[in-house]
Amino acid sequence: MVLSYYTSDVENDQPRQMNASNVEPKSEWLGRSKPQRRRYCNGRLSRCQFITAICLGTFFALMGITFLLVYLVIGPNIIKGTFATAEFGGGGKELQLELLNLKQFTDAGVDLQVKAGVTNTKLPKSFLFGGLEPATFNVSDESGKLIQIVLSDGVTINGKEDLKFSQETLSVNFPQPDATKNLIGSVLGGLGNSNSTSAPSEKTFVITGTASINIMGLVFKNLDLRREQKVDIVAVSKMVDGILGSSNSTTTNSPSSGPSATSVASLINLAGSLQKRDTTGSGISLNDLAVQVTSQQISASTSGAFGGQQPIRLALDSLSLTARLASIPLAEISLANVTVDNTFQVALGIVPLMPTDPTALGAAVERVLKGDLTGIKAGIGNLTLRDANGKSVGWLNTVLAGVDIERDLSSLQSGLMTLSTLGGGGSGSASSLTEQFKLNNLDVDANSNNTLTIRPKISLKAPFPAKVDIQPITIQLQSPEDKTAFVAVALPAINLDSTQNDQVDLDLGVSITFDNSPVAQTAISGIAQKFVNGLDSAIRIGGITIGDKTPTAQSVNSLTTLLAFTVPLQLAKSATTLNEGNSTDAAGVGSESIISSFNLGNASFALTETGFNLGAFTSLNLTLPVRVNLPFAALRVGVDEKDLAGFQMDNFTLAQGFQDVVLALNGKLSNDPETGNKLNSIFSEIFAESDTGNQTTSKLVFQGFQFGRSSAEAVTLFDKLNVAIPTSLVKPFVAGIRGNAGSSSPSPSNSPFGSISISSINPKLNSASLTTTGSGINVASNAGFTVPLPLSVSAPFLGVDVLAQNARAISLNIEGIRFTPGTNNIDIAVATTFSNEEGAATAMSDVVSTVLGQSNNGKLTVSGFRFGSSAQNVNSVFGGLRIDLPISALASGTAQAPGTGTGFDIKTVFPNVTLDVNTLKPQIQSLDISALANGFSIGPVLTVNNPLPVAFTMPFASVSLLSGDAQLTTASLKGLQFVPGANTIPLTVAAGFGLEPAVADAFAGLFDAFTNNKTLRKMSITGIKFGASETDNIAILQRVTVDLPVDVLQRATGGGTGGLSLETVFPPLKNISLASLAPTLRNADVSTTDAGIQVGVRVGVDNSLPVTVNLGHLGADISLAQSKFTTLALSNMVLQRGPIEIAPTVSLAFGRDEALAAEVNKVIQAVTAGTGGNVQVNVAGVTFGADAQNPVTAFSKINLPLALPLPTGSSGASGLPIAIATNGTFALQKLERVELRTTDQGIAAGLGASINNPFPVSVNLGFISVGVSTPGGDTISQVSLTNTTVGQGVGPLALAINAALGQGANVAQGVAALVKDITSKQPSSVRVNQVSFGASQATAFNFLSGIDLPVPIALPGSGGNATSAGLPSFDGLAPKLASLDVRTTADGIAATIEATIGDLPIPINIDLGFAAVDLQLEATKLTTLSVERIGVTNGNAINVPVNLQMLPMSNQLPAIVAGIANPLLAKQPLPKAVNVGAAKILFGPSREKTFDLLSLVDFSTAIAPETIAGIISQGAPSGNGTAGAGGLALTSAKLATTATGFAAAATAQLPLQKMSALLGSASASILLDDTALSTLQIGKTQVDNTGVASTAVDIVLDQSQGAQDKVGQIVNPLIASLLGGGNATVNSVAKVTGITFGGEGAAANPLLSQVVFAMPLAQLVAGAGGSPANPPNPGGTPSSPLPLNASIALDLVPTGIQGTVSVQPLSNLPIELDIGDFKAALDFGGEKFCDVNVNNIRFAPARKGEVAIDVQLAVKPNIYPKLVTDLLAKKANIINVGSLSVGQPASPLSILSAIKAPVRVLGNGLPPPNIDIIPPSATFNLNIPVPLTFNMGAAKVDAMLGKSRAATINVKSLNLSPGPNEVKAGIDISLLGGITGLPQILLGGKIGGANLDIQGPRGAVTWINQSFQNQLIEIGGLLGSKNLASGFVANTNHTDVIKMFNWGATTRAQLEAAQDDPIRLAELLGLPLPTAIGRSPSPASAA
Repeated sequence: MVLSYYTSDVENDQPRQMNASNVEPKSEWLGRSKPQRRRYCNGRLSRCQFITAICLGTFFALMGITFLLVYLVIGPNIIKGTFATAEFGGGGKELQLELLNLKQFTDAGVDLQVKAGVTNTKLPKSFLFGGLEPATFNVSDESGKLIQIVLSDGVTINGKEDLKFSQETLSVNFPQPDATKNLIGSVLGGLGNSNSTSAPSEKTFVITGTASINIMGLVFKNLDLRREQKVDIVAVSKMVDGILGSSNSTTTNSPSSGPSATSVASLINLAGSLQKRDTTGSGISLNDLAVQVTSQQISASTSGAFGGQQPIRLALDSLSLTARLASIPLAEISLANVTVDNTFQVALGIVPLMPTDPTALGAAVERVLKGDLTGIKAGIGNLTLRDANGKSVGWLNTVLAGVDIERDLSSLQSGLMTLSTLGGGGSGSASSLTEQFKLNNLDVDANSNNTLTIRPKISLKAPFPAKVDIQPITIQLQSPEDKTAFVAVALPAINLDSTQNDQVDLDLGVSITFDNSPVAQTAISGIAQKFVNGLDSAIRIGGITIGDKTPTAQSVNSLTTLLAFTVPLQLAKSATTLNEGNSTDAAGVGSESIISSFNLGNASFALTETGFNLGAFTSLNLTLPVRVNLPFAALRVGVDEKDLAGFQMDNFTLAQGFQDVVLALNGKLSNDPETGNKLNSIFSEIFAESDTGNQTTSKLVFQGFQFGRSSAEAVTLFDKLNVAIPTSLVKPFVAGIRGNAGSSSPSPSNSPFGSISISSINPKLNSASLTTTGSGINVASNAGFTVPLPLSVSAPFLGVDVLAQNARAISLNIEGIRFTPGTNNIDIAVATTFSNEEGAATAMSDVVSTVLGQSNNGKLTVSGFRFGSSAQNVNSVFGGLRIDLPISALASGTAQAPGTGTGFDIKTVFPNVTLDVNTLKPQIQSLDISALANGFSIGPVLTVNNPLPVAFTMPFASVSLLSGDAQLTTASLKGLQFVPGANTIPLTVAAGFGLEPAVADAFAGLFDAFTNNKTLRKMSITGIKFGASETDNIAILQRVTVDLPVDVLQRATGGGTGGLSLETVFPPLKNISLASLAPTLRNADVSTTDAGIQVGVRVGVDNSLPVTVNLGHLGADISLAQSKFTTLALSNMVLQRGPIEIAPTVSLAFGRDEALAAEVNKVIQAVTAGTGGNVQVNVAGVTFGADAQNPVTAFSKINLPLALPLPTGSSGASGLPIAIATNGTFALQKLERVELRTTDQGIAAGLGASINNPFPVSVNLGFISVGVSTPGGDTISQVSLTNTTVGQGVGPLALAINAALGQGANVAQGVAALVKDITSKQPSSVRVNQVSFGASQATAFNFLSGIDLPVPIALPGSGGNATSAGLPSFDGLAPKLASLDVRTTADGIAATIEATIGDLPIPINIDLGFAAVDLQLEATKLTTLSVERIGVTNGNAINVPVNLQMLPMSNQLPAIVAGIANPLLAKQPLPKAVNVGAAKILFGPSREKTFDLLSLVDFSTAIAPETIAGIISQGAPSGNGTAGAGGLALTSAKLATTATGFAAAATAQLPLQKMSALLGSASASILLDDTALSTLQIGKTQVDNTGVASTAVDIVLDQSQGAQDKVGQIVNPLIASLLGGGNATVNSVAKVTGITFGGEGAAANPLLSQVVFAMPLAQLVAGAGGSPANPPNPGGTPSSPLPLNASIALDLVPTGIQGTVSVQPLSNLPIELDIGDFKAALDFGGEKFCDVNVNNIRFAPARKGEVAIDVQLAVKPNIYPKLVTDLLAKKANIINVGSLSVGQPASPLSILSAIKAPVRVLGNGLPPPNIDIIPPSATFNLNIPVPLTFNMGAAKVDAMLGKSRAATINVKSLNLSPGPNEVKAGIDISLLGGITGLPQILLGGKIGGANLDIQGPRGAVTWINQSFQNQLIEIGGLLGSKNLASGFVANTNHTDVIKMFNWGATTRAQLEAAQDDPIRLAELLGLPLPTAIGRSPSPASAA
């Protein structure tokens, strides 16, 4: 393509073309040496300037048009649209008001001065600015124009800050006040109808105006703006509702997004924050407040200041309105002189109106005060306003006329309720209240005329300056039903002035007058009865008057008389308040106790038959500022209609400060039985702890009370109450009394009861006599004690019932209680009756435990009170009263240690008595024992001394003895009676013992403490029963547990007398020992049991104890040292005094203590050594009973130590008084059968034999075990026998033997040492130990395990007399291999061998589970050879699975294997011997369970190199093997290229044999020299048992640059040698190394990874590059067919040569090939001219294969003609073959890419064609020696003589096929060309062909046609000796040649001179020398 453009010529002004051939070096844009001429605007502008001017003009025109559109159309419409649609709210915008000043009211509206800002209105870009110029806006609705807003100043908008709004005069006008009034009325009217569906929900307002808008300096003038704004009227109504505090208000439908409305209630709360002086700058300060309340009106005025600046400024003369309730005018309210600035002032006036309907108004007021607001309307109206000048504002009053609000009070309830928090009263704290209010004094006086005067003196702290005047107020308390007044309260006038001082003192005298009339008494009684019965009751507060009580038309009393408050009385609240007591402090009192000091001077209490008298003198300090003066008070209490009690108190006075108070209370009690019964039922219900207790119809009745100046001037208003007191009202007080009574908290320090303790009472029991009966105890005693209180009591007779846990336990009648302060000594007679109920016993146990300080669960209640002058004259009216006794306080006293003065101690009652063993002196004289079912019966004779001054008679008693928590025994005692002094007591004791283990522990502790002088543990008794007889007794204490004074016995054991020992209590024990019993064994039959050994014996003993025993069972544990040896159990044991013979059944239950074996071993060693001495034997575990199945185990843990002497000498005596004779020794008679198998423990064997037993004892052993150990003591095996029966003499023996094999490194080392000694014929021995026996292995005894005896091992050939007599012969065995299976596994190689054996001569059954051995090479593990289960039976097959485990492998092993294999592969001798061995031998039942005792035995040897060489030579193939039909037969194979190399798979048929194999995987690396070439990966390879073999191979080529270079380095010279006829020498070596193998999918085995197979590549290319191939047969058919019977078909195409290679089906080769594509490139002289593509190289059996060939040849005029010319001239050229690749199209292999082979191309070997030229045609005869078909189409070529075309040769069909081919060509001769070309030839021109043009079968062959265009193909070399030029010189007339051309003068002269010399002439013409002339060249020519 030629780039052209036009420019003007400066000289002739004509355009001229410029292209690449004539363009100047510099472009037009860089300027020329000559300036161009201006052609526009009369030569003023150049073309560039002209175009620029046009563009600028167009731009400014467009800009002008755009500006006009924006200013006139777009801008105004955007502003109007924004005004009409923009959201004014949202986005967090908030109005911030800085100033709102009401400047003046005008005739049409109001002028305001406004300064404000709107937050969150910054523009998005700070450079934006603009504003709004002064404008007027109108707001209208359908009724007309409502509001007109006139802006006097513009509004500036600055993008950098929020919007600021400032108007000096903002005029808001109301053009149509009536329309505005109607709008306000509709909105306020909608408040009550906001939920109505008919009311309109929305109203549309239209906002219009004309304004000028400034946007970034561009002013849009007089824009008409319009906006329609919809407002939700209902939402606005609700917002107004919210301002009023209505409960119907909501903020969800608020029409604006501003802050929610403020309720009136929250505005009222403002009063709570008013301060006298603002100190923070943010509050409100009041300067003065004046309030006046009279009977006529209420008025108030105030002024003050705001803290800081507040924005509102206004001034009004007045604002008045009328308030209504229930549509009735209530009052006129006016605000006058209202000014608001930084200061404010206002005057409020409220003038009540005479109600038009007093009844309706009163009912409405009463409902409001009750809280019933529904349906009651409240409203305001008649609003009028005057401006600051007093002028009425007409338009505004017209608008305000629409403000007429009337709402249901229920909707405003939330706002009204908030009024209750005025001043923060609802949330103020007590501390703030006490700061503002303080009660200085309160006087309460009872006066005459039924009047009670209360005079409080109060101090108030005013929060702000104020002056309050309130006229006197009168209030009446009335009955709500008939409005009967019964109390009148008169409050004096209140005058409060805090203008001068904020501290104000008030002295109020409140007078309360009570009405004593019967009507008033009836009214107050009715109210009280409803109150206590829980019915709705109330007191009406009414009759309220202020000042003058006469109502007028405008009187406050006209309204107050309508006020009536009904105050409901709530019982629950009242009860709670009463129960709280003084827990809540009064205002102003603080947290100080009301009574800070209380002291009881003295008190007296006396019971009489009719009541009681109580007198007390106390001193106290009252902290309250209260003074009470009550001269007279009396009250009466009854039950139903009966009188119960009357109480009167006179002259009660109490005042603040320290004072003495005298109380005198006289009580009279009824003794009416009916009243007492009713009172009991009432008390039962009151004292019930749940509401589901006793229910009674009787009630306590509060009959009435009086108080006053005297009984004659008493207030009797409450004298006829007759109110039944509900139990629900009384129960809380009783619960509080019960809780306080049961509390263990100490009394106050100043209480007279605070120091009472046991020591202060100092009780003493002088004498006592106790006698038990069948129902109780009678006690007559004399006691002394001290009364530490100033209290005198007189109670001649008292009777009470004591309840434990609410169950009646004891009834007490006590006579003689009279005591005074100080020391007392009295006689008391107590008659006690006990309850035998089960519940009483349980409850009494808890009570006693609590008294003793052992628990806190006890509860003791006193009830059934009886009192009087004697038991016959009593008053039981309080029999139902219940009082819980503070037993927890008593418990805390008894829990103290003795001697501390606060607890209870026996020394306290009996100070002169000491209880110890020396005093008691207990001793047993005789003892008879008989077994009972759970214990024994004992008849002892006991002597004891009683040191106490107490006589006691108890015919029967039963008690259980506890030690800790264990119940040791339950004993029944009969005949106990003792008096002070010495006593001999014959007793009958039946004792039953507990069977719990703790019982035995306790008895063992007692025995140990007595015998070893140790501390006794805690002892206690329980289950106490006592009485007249075994059937007539008291069981109330049977559950009580009482600790015994074990410290008494403890002190006795440390008293220096040696302590209390068992021998002291029972002296006959001194002479008893085991030797004294002299046991003799006379006969025994022994058998093992699970517990030990069962023996039938006859034993003789001698009993020297003064005890007779009749026991069905006796057992004892015998221990050595601390280890139990055996439990000896004797049945049917009857023991009398003296020598006797017993025949018990003896059972020995042996111990299993681990230390027992060592103790037994010591005894055995001492006995066998005969060294004498003693063995320490402990007898324990003593049990007895009526039978062995139910023994008594109480003494089973008592331990009795004995020392038994051992025999001396070495006679072999056993040391026991039993002789056992023997006859002969054990002998094995005959072995009959053998069984052997491996187990989880080791080896199991079965033997059948017969033996001889020499002992006269029959034995049945269930199990026996003997251990065999190494000399070092490590167990080799534990051999055990089971179910072994041995009779006397000769008999059969069936042994089941189990050998448990030892494990561990020590065992293995010991066994290895033994094997080494044996193999080296050194003396050795093993040790026998760990002997155990029993009924079974699970219950075997191991106390003989300490035996450890050495046994020597007889060495082979050591002279032993071993004999094989009777052993079977095994000569008939004939093993035979049946099958073999070999396979690789994850860690090595596995094989299974099947074989058979011959007949066995004896019954032998062998089952070996698993065996393994490590095979070693050079002391390194080679593999672990393991054999799975091996079973051997008579005639059966053996199946042996073998496994070679090679992984994990030592890192050194591959190098060791390579060190051996590599020299052998290289046929070199080994340098040294090879060490092989076997180690770590394991065997066992399974691979998971093996035994390692042989694991350290080492079998190793060294194999000499010559031995290895001999083995290899013997194993090498002999070379005379034959192949045939029985050999390997390939059945299928496949080879294909992959993305990484080659993949191959093959199957073959092997000769059928009983063998199978599986190779999971294998791999190897192929190297060229040291360069990695490929990785050979062999996949799953297997041979099954049918002879079918299969494998898969993957060759992964290393396609790195290094590998490519290495291949090129080797292949390039080889290819050059093969194709160029050379003889290349290759010195590289091909290596196979890195060989690994393994199981399928498993880790590779690197055993052969360092073995190297090397082969020199010279062996592969030997003979390459020799003589050329044999020439083809010129005959007909090809003599050298292509491999695989291939044939080639080619076509000459425009881009090269294309065709196919066809391969005939490979019927005899089951091979499938998929090579993919082959590509190569050819270059000549470094210039590529050819791409060779051989595609789809795929072959398969029975299928014809075709390979596509595509040779792409480029147009190369400089290559092809030269190659053809040189080829014809037999000149050599080098063509480089490179860029080779092979593989699939998508992933070709690059391993051949470095091959660049120089191929020498030479004409030698080309078959010369036979040419027959007969103009005008020629015939060429060619022979194709290979099956090649080449279709080249039609061709023509010009025959050239020099540069002249002499002829054109045309070949119409140039198609070649295998064999002879005849090609005919037409010759078109050009006479002119021949004439002109001949002289050129003569002058040195060349003969050849040119302009070759071939039209192939697919069109013109472009690459040939264009390459040979005008290119000469010289054929001189082809013509050889027939050189036309030489012949022409030799035969042509030289003169004609000289004349033929126009030579130069010099040349002509030379030619003419040489015309007769052909050689010289040829030299001058530059032609070849004419050799035919036969002359030598001239000297000149030679030079």
